[in-house]
Amino acid sequence: MKLRYLDIHNCQALMPKLDNLVQIIRLFDGYLGNVNEDQEERGLIDRLLESNRTSQGKNAWERLYRYDADIGFTLDLAGMKIDYEVKAYYKYPELARPISDQRVVGQFWQRYENGTKWGYKMPLQCLLKNWGDANEGYKCYLHTITSDAAEFSYAGITKRNWLERLDEHLYEMRTGSRKLFHKAWHDSLSLSNVAYGSELLDINASYDVAMSWEEWFVDTYTLRPNGLNMIPGGLKGLEFLHEHRITDRVQISLEERDHAVAEYVRRNPRKGIPNPFISELWKDDDFYLRVMAAREKTLSPDQVKQIRTLAALGWDEAKITDEVEVLNELQVRNVLKGKTYKRVH
Repeated sequence: MKLRYLDIHNCQALMPKLDNLVQIIRLFDGYLGNVNEDQEERGLIDRLLESNRTSQGKNAWERLYRYDADIGFTLDLAGMKIDYEVKAYYKYPELARPISDQRVVGQFWQRYENGTKWGYKMPLQCLLKNWGDANEGYKCYLHTITSDAAEFSYAGITKRNWLERLDEHLYEMRTGSRKLFHKAWHDSLSLSNVAYGSELLDINASYDVAMSWEEWFVDTYTLRPNGLNMIPGGLKGLEFLHEHRITDRVQISLEERDHAVAEYVRRNPRKGIPNPFISELWKDDDFYLRVMAAREKTLSPDQVKQIRTLAALGWDEAKITDEVEVLNELQVRNVLKGKTYKRVH
C-alpha cells in the first residue's frame, strides 16, 4: 500500500519504535485522509503538504503552518486497540496556544496496563511528504515526567537520532546514574499512573541555533530546582563546566559535555540530591505508604496500627514485639513515642 501523506523514512526515524510500526504508519496515513476530508478540517493535510513544498530552504520553525491542533493516536497495549483523535485547540480560546507556538502537533501515546502512559510529540509536518530529511541537523527535545504529585522536565539537544539519545538516557538511568533527570526517571518507575512525555520542539537546526535554544529554554523552564537540568544549557552550560574546572576549555562536543556533567556529579554528589520529583512525591501519603510497605526491615502500615492498638489495650513493649513480629522493642517504642511513622493513621 502506497502512502498518500506520510514520508515512511521520516516516520521510521522520528516516531516511537512500536511493534508493527509500518502497519501503524499505514493506518495513520489512512486516518489523515479522513481528517483531510472532514467537514471542519477539510483540506488541512493538503495545506500542510503544500506548506512543506513551498517552504523548503527555510528554518524548520518558519516552515510550520500556523494551525492550532494536535492529531494522533493512543495505542492501548492492554486492549490492543488504537484510538485516533484530533484536538482542535483553535475552537477553545482558553486552550489555545500563543500564535507564535501554533502548529499541528503529531501525538503518539502508548497506554500500559498499570495506567502508565508514554507519549511522543513532534510537528506533524516533518512526518509528511515534501519535508526533506527530518533526521538531518540538530534536534531540540523535551522529556517530561508527570504524576499526581509533581511534574518536572528535562531539555536537551542532539545531532543524532533523538530516540537513540533517549535510549542512552534510559541506559544511564538503569545503570545507576546520579544525574538528576536519570534519578527522577528511575524513582518514578515505582509508581502507577505516571505519564512520560517526549517532544521534539525543533529539528533540522544548526549547532548555533540549537545551542541558543537550549540556553534559553533551560534557563526559562527546566534548570534545577524547577526542572531536571543540573547545569545551564547551551554556551552558558559549557562556560559553567569550565568555570568549575570540570573541563580544560569552553568549546567541547556534546559527547564530551555528557561526560563532563557526569564528572561534575561525581565531584559534587549532593548536587543530585534532593530529587525534586521525589521530594514532591514524599509529600503524598499514598506514595509514602507504598514505599514503607515495600522496604525490608520497616514496619507496614498494618503493623504500625496494630502496635498502637495493642498499646492502648495495655500490652507492654516486649509482648507487642512478639505479637506483631517486628525486629525489636526499639521499633515499638519509637512508634509509641511518635518518633517514627507519624503519617500512618
